[in-house]
Amino acid sequence: ILSFLIAVCSCGAAYSTTMFMLGLQELSTGSEVIVQAKVTNIVTRWNRDSTAILTYVRMNIDESLCGENADNEIIIQQIGGQVGTRSLKVLGTTTYKVGDENILFLFKDPTNTTVYQTVGLYQGKYRIFTDSRSVQRVAQDIDGKVILCKSSADAGVIETGNNLSLEEFKAKVKTYLSEQSK
Repeated sequence: ILSFLIAVCSCGAAYSTTMFMLGLQELSTGSEVIVQAKVTNIVTRWNRDSTAILTYVRMNIDESLCGENADNEIIIQQIGGQVGTRSLKVLGTTTYKVGDENILFLFKDPTNTTVYQTVGLYQGKYRIFTDSRSVQRVAQDIDGKVILCKSSADAGVIETGNNLSLEEFKAKVKTYLSEQSK
């Protein structure tokens, strides 16, 4: 037993985030806003009391699948990023690049209602890409350091929508939304 404890204590730190796995239906029905949008700008800065780094992602909305937007732009706030030589990495968050197109499942930040956050951290962002046959598809950027748990033992297979064509994906989201409103 002593040698086991010594081995465990001498191991390097292992970091991960544990969260519930959200299927496409849960993402669709649990979002305040769902948009197809293109990243136009990314700004990273310290919060007001300089205790955390925040990243702000500005996007132009190409299509709104759910929710109202007064203008054609949306800003996502996410904890983490780099300011100068200081960086903050939060496992389970996602990355953005200017020019990328995404489908986003969002909710208003409760402390700053001018910005949004993705539902389920990285799970609420689907990158749009073009496959080898020139078909637009969607996929989540999966973080290998995240452990996803089903909400119950009998949850069965959870449909994520990964690798669906963009049109199939949007049709499924709209179906889930219409089922919810019945």
